[in-house]
Amino acid sequence: MQDEPIGKVSWVSGPVVRTMETHRVHMLDMVEVGEERLIGELIGLDGDVATIQVYEDTTGLTPGAPVYSTGYPLVAELGPGLITSIYDGILRPLRVMAESTGLFIGRGIRAPSLRRDKQWEFTPKVRPGEKVSQGQIIGTVPETERIKHRTWSLPVCPARC
Repeated sequence: MQDEPIGKVSWVSGPVVRTMETHRVHMLDMVEVGEERLIGELIGLDGDVATIQVYEDTTGLTPGAPVYSTGYPLVAELGPGLITSIYDGILRPLRVMAESTGLFIGRGIRAPSLRRDKQWEFTPKVRPGEKVSQGQIIGTVPETERIKHRTWSLPVCPARC
């Protein structure tokens, strides 16, 4: 999360926001809009004008509000615990959010998609020091009696895949 804005809101129409004089951004970057840092995604670039899809209520958002870039695309965090939870459209766990804000989830509220306090049982499928290839399953983690997640090796990737 950056503390220096990459631009300012120039136009708002429902969930779509435009910024002028935008710099240091890339298509599909996750951005944070306004003082509440509403989650959005950069969906268009035309010169220094950026078009953003905001995934939260934009009521009250006005021209001049700052826009921040995370420098990363909007992604879904996957792993154990995902199947046994209920989420909103940007993968915020509804039960966790309701516990902190009540049944009406506030704008700009964040919560990790997966629990950080739970330990999961990992069963390795390779031995220490064994050479692995891209996409090879290296272990499993059971989430329920019937569901077992597979963990695989990832390809070597530049900073922005």
